[in-house]
Amino acid sequence: MDEETSLSERMLRAIIVQMVEAGTIPAELIADASEYASDKGDGDAAHALGCIFLETQAPSQSEWMAEQRRSQMRSIDGGKVDE
Repeated sequence: MDEETSLSERMLRAIIVQMVEAGTIPAELIADASEYASDKGDGDAAHALGCIFLETQAPSQSEWMAEQRRSQMRSIDGGKVDE
């Protein structure tokens, strides 16, 4: 994260992402909050909430890496040979 992001903003982002992943709050609530902030004229908050929403939709780094590795695997057709 860049140095301009305050500690409280980084903490809030982490808490929100974990709450969405745990199912405590629906991700759509974050999208709605972003839209609400935009409607109220707070573009910065709307943008930050939109970024958090996108972050909640993305797989974790480990999940992404595992999926990349799975996609590179090729099955080997082995086993018994018909005689």
